[in-house]
Amino acid sequence: MPKRGGPRIRSGKKRIPVAYRRIEGKPEPPNDYEPVRDVGEPPAALDEAQRAKWRFAIDNSPPGLLRILDRDMLTLWVTGVVESDRAEAAIRETGLVVKQPRTTKTITSPNGTVTVIESGGGLVVSPWAKARDAAFMRILRATSELGFSPTSRARIAYGSEAKKDANKFSRNKR
Repeated sequence: MPKRGGPRIRSGKKRIPVAYRRIEGKPEPPNDYEPVRDVGEPPAALDEAQRAKWRFAIDNSPPGLLRILDRDMLTLWVTGVVESDRAEAAIRETGLVVKQPRTTKTITSPNGTVTVIESGGGLVVSPWAKARDAAFMRILRATSELGFSPTSRARIAYGSEAKKDANKFSRNKR
């Protein structure tokens, strides 16, 4: 029987990163590659507002959670957050609904007739709303990957809490 081609799709539960396993007090799986460097300083391409958001993320994430391999995902999150903030500020300034500019187009046919077409002038959703929504979608994707969402944080137990709740059924011994 011939082999079926196509990508192999991994089924089952999503793997827990080694940093999460350490925080929760669980043993590390064997042969897992663990990056040894932290995420470091923000990239030079980021502006001042983005660098400030980078530092905010580093200062408020659990120690050792963000590693050098997370650098690109963190950059995606940082730029998304700052772009969303800027788009939201522009929406507050111009409004969610803006008036579309009127345009006139003159068309001359081969037989010499001139046609004038006017369009626009109606109300449309601000282009800043689309920019904000696109940035927000990037933020959502990066948030779950970096462990910044409430759902991903709920899976992490800190300090003595990790040891105490390691076995939820230990209280029920007979």
